[in-house]
Amino acid sequence: MVENHRTAALFVRKILGGLDGLALRIGVRERCPAVGFHLPLVAQRHDVNFFVHWNRIARARHPGRAARHVRIPAMSNPPGGKSVLILIDVINDLDFPQGRALLRHAMPAARRIVTLKKRARAAGIPVVYVNDNFGRWRSDFRHQVEYCLRESCLGRHIAAMLAPEESDYFVLKPKHSAFFQTSLDILLEHLGAQRLILTGFAGNICVLYTANDAYMRDYQIVVPRDAIASESAGLNTQALTQMKRYLRAETPIASKVRFGPE
Repeated sequence: MVENHRTAALFVRKILGGLDGLALRIGVRERCPAVGFHLPLVAQRHDVNFFVHWNRIARARHPGRAARHVRIPAMSNPPGGKSVLILIDVINDLDFPQGRALLRHAMPAARRIVTLKKRARAAGIPVVYVNDNFGRWRSDFRHQVEYCLRESCLGRHIAAMLAPEESDYFVLKPKHSAFFQTSLDILLEHLGAQRLILTGFAGNICVLYTANDAYMRDYQIVVPRDAIASESAGLNTQALTQMKRYLRAETPIASKVRFGPE
């Protein structure tokens, strides 16, 4: 029994590779006794342990052995169907040389994202914020939002418009892609996602890199062309052309995006 717990703990630690990239439902945590540290929960309004997904992987790798003795609460079916709305780097201080150039294009896109998010929530579609931490490794998501709402922050108006709600999901990413070294794969599996609606900034960098990784995972990709923004219209057009041509992405305007199974 002890050896099995130790095996499960070592296995999960190896998978996680640290807690920084875990999906974080704002301010909610649950202790996992088999692993020995606190795992953030990514449930909506009910108390569902995120460790169930690691247990599933463990059983697949080591049938009948790894994580067999971990007690896990029953998981109810996640809401939202097969589509998931993803907001990429919208909580952004824009504190970089091209920040002002990006802001000019990001403001109109942000207004469309606000409307798109309202429609998604009305349709029961999960909303996932995937955000860079901009080098602030010791801050949590609440502090990240507060930081970007400061009067001196260039991106404060967008952060105010798109501030997350309590039932939204959040994933911290260390690099450009929303998938690289994050828990997004596991979260999307939990949500039953097949179709990803990608919005945010910058269209030619983080949105594009995320779309590349989504395509390699066989997701259907929708990139509303007026709900992403880059430093220039030309760069945005190039990114959209590449996503449409090589990643089979749909690129409708935001108001024409439809939710649910196609």
